[in-house]
Amino acid sequence: MTRPRLYLNFVTELEWLIALEFGRVDDAQPPENWRGVSDSFGFLCEGPGGRAYRHLRHYTEIAPSGSWNWCWYGKAARDVGETTEAMRAFATAIELEQEGDQETDAHELLDELIGRND
Repeated sequence: MTRPRLYLNFVTELEWLIALEFGRVDDAQPPENWRGVSDSFGFLCEGPGGRAYRHLRHYTEIAPSGSWNWCWYGKAARDVGETTEAMRAFATAIELEQEGDQETDAHELLDELIGRND
């Protein structure tokens, strides 16, 4: 996989940090192209469903110690049908929580997936 070249921009008035692949724009993108990860973080995808999954998977490789990183990755994996991978990601988030990291909704999300696979 080729790593994209990113353009970084900080919009002071909105307190937004924007990172886009060179040549892409975020103006007037339909809401279904945005992938909300938290109240303050999201991805602009090429289309509904987009590439958030791959980006989040890579992010857990470069920043593996954050419970929310794994929880967001689990949500993206779940949404693209990678159930086993999502369950592993949620389990990792829970382990990190137990080690003192921030609490996430990984417990509930994992329970949902386990219930779905019964």
